[in-house]
Amino acid sequence: MSLEQVQPGTSVPEEKDVEAGKWLKIRGWVGPEDAKNEIFTSVDRYQNAVTKPAF
Repeated sequence: MSLEQVQPGTSVPEEKDVEAGKWLKIRGWVGPEDAKNEIFTSVDRYQNAVTKPAF
């Protein structure tokens, strides 16, 4: 499954294609408020991290 195959408003663990021979399981759908909360939580976690990940 690629990111393009996922419907808008969904959450996937990675923004890349799943490796050949592997799969992912979508446990459910969430709304925009859950997505907004995830984004803000992630930004806070990044800002508070002592060592910043290199993207």
